[in-house]
Amino acid sequence: MKARCSGKKKIFKDQSEAEKVISKMKESLGKNNKKRKSLSSYFCSVCKGWHVTSMKKETYTKIQRDEKFETISEYWKSKKGWD
Repeated sequence: MKARCSGKKKIFKDQSEAEKVISKMKESLGKNNKKRKSLSSYFCSVCKGWHVTSMKKETYTKIQRDEKFETISEYWKSKKGWD
């Protein structure tokens, strides 16, 4: 497993590890922070690890259904112009 996926995302070995980080992040954000509600973990088919995202589940699902992008990282690379 790589240390980073797409050079930007931290990789967690399993969902439990990612969810522990989310819990700590939510604590530090406070109850009224909007990002707090949308933090979630997802499995990455590229690195075979887990990542944490603040992307809304609806957006993530929409990207996954879009056949021109094989991975979420490809979507962001095209959207942001990343190499």
